[in-house]
Amino acid sequence: MAQEITITAKLSCLNGGLNTVAQISSLRPTQATKGGISQTQTIPTTAGGTAITFTGLTAARWVLLTNKDTTNFIDIGPVTGGAILAMIRLKAGESALFPLTPSTTIRGLADTASVALEKTALET
Repeated sequence: MAQEITITAKLSCLNGGLNTVAQISSLRPTQATKGGISQTQTIPTTAGGTAITFTGLTAARWVLLTNKDTTNFIDIGPVTGGAILAMIRLKAGESALFPLTPSTTIRGLADTASVALEKTALET
């Protein structure tokens, strides 16, 4: 088989004179290695962040993260010099969809209190 994965996304804004739309109508990667997970991980406020794990996968490729908290944000990124390099900030209820470079460890750091991070990931 081929093109087992389907990825669609749309970003739009209509605000006064600003009217913009960008979308991925149908990205169809092939999954050569069969594997996928859907898990929830508690991310604490521990300095330096906590590794976001993809237990059950050899190499996560397509990742969808959702902050399930109703109040607190979570910063996500790699670690450099012992500190998390925040590249993504998910406010309460927000999500991010992205391809992950193989062998990359990403970390999460919650703001004021621990948050539940919903993780869905697929191998390719």
